[in-house]
Amino acid sequence: MKTIELDMYQATAVAALVLLLGRVLVAKISILRRYCIPAPVVGGFLYAIVHTIVRGMGILEISCDMTLKNVFMVAFFCSVGFTASFRMLKKGGVQTVVFLALSAVMVILQNILGAGLASVFGLDPRLGLATGSTPIGTYKNLVAGYENGDYDFSNVRSVNLDEYKGLPKENEQSYYYFMHDNLFSHVNIDPANTHLPDGTEPDSQKACEEYNKVIASMGGVDLQLLGLGHDGHIGFNEPNDEFDKETHCVDLTEMTIEANKRFFNSIDEVPRQAYTMGIATIMRAKCVLMVVSGKDKAEILKKSFFGPITPQVPASILQLHPNFVLIADEDALSAL
Repeated sequence: MKTIELDMYQATAVAALVLLLGRVLVAKISILRRYCIPAPVVGGFLYAIVHTIVRGMGILEISCDMTLKNVFMVAFFCSVGFTASFRMLKKGGVQTVVFLALSAVMVILQNILGAGLASVFGLDPRLGLATGSTPIGTYKNLVAGYENGDYDFSNVRSVNLDEYKGLPKENEQSYYYFMHDNLFSHVNIDPANTHLPDGTEPDSQKACEEYNKVIASMGGVDLQLLGLGHDGHIGFNEPNDEFDKETHCVDLTEMTIEANKRFFNSIDEVPRQAYTMGIATIMRAKCVLMVVSGKDKAEILKKSFFGPITPQVPASILQLHPNFVLIADEDALSAL
C-alpha cells in the first residue's frame, strides 16, 4: 500500500480544501443547512469516509502532520457558534432555557462518567518526562509528595523525551540512570511502565521506530514536562530548517555540548548524538508544562514565546499549543 506523508504546510492546505468542499456541500444541500451542520464537519466526514475506504482496500494511506491539530480544534469549537442567531434563540423561549440547562448538566455528567470509567477500566495517567538540571526540583517535590502519601504512582506510565546515543544504562550520565536516581527508585512506579529511548541501540532507525511504537501503544502523553535549552531546543530537538516530527537521532550542536559538559569529566566525554522525541509528538500531548529558571535563559525565553514561530527556535512552536503552561522565575522573565 502506498503511503503519502503530508508535512504541516501540506496538511494545512488539504484541510483548507476539505473546508471549502464542506462549504460547497452545505450551500447545495438544504438538509445540512436546516440542521446547522458546520462545513468543517461535512467536509471532514466525507474525507474520513473516502480515506477509510481507500486505506481499507490497501490502495493508499495518507499520514498528516498533526502539529496544528489542537490549534485548529480549539479555533473550531470556539467559533462554531458565531453564526448563531439571537433572534432564533429568543423564539425558542422557555424551551431554549431548558435545553441550555440540560446541556450544562450533561457536560458535568460526561466528565464524571469519563473519570469514573477511567478508574474502572484502569486507564493510567501518561507522563512525558524531561531530564537535565531544570526538572530536578520538580522530581524532589514529587518524591516528597509520595512519601507524604499525597501521590500514588502505581498506575502511572511514563515516556522520556530523550537519551544519549551510545551511553549504557549504568553510566551515571545516561538519562536512564538520571531518572532512576532522581525519581523512579524513590516512588512506587512499576519499572515496566517507564520508557526511554534505547541509547544502546546502534541502529538509529530501529531505535526510533521502536520508541515511536512505545509512545503510540500508550495512546500518547497526557502531561509533557519540558525544559528550555539556551538555543531554544526542547528535548534534543535542535535548531533546524524544519520541525522534526517523530523520534529521531540528532547531532548535538556545539552549544548543547558546551551546556552539557558540566555533567561530564570533560567535554570529550559528552556524546555527540542523541535519540529524541519529535516536535509533533510533543505537540500532541494534552498539556505541556515548561519550567525555566535563570537569567541565562531570559533572551531565549523571550525569543521563543514573543518572537516568530520558526524551526530555528524549536520551542517557538509551543505558541501554537492550546494547553501550554510556562513556569519561570523572575530572572528568566527579566528580558520581557
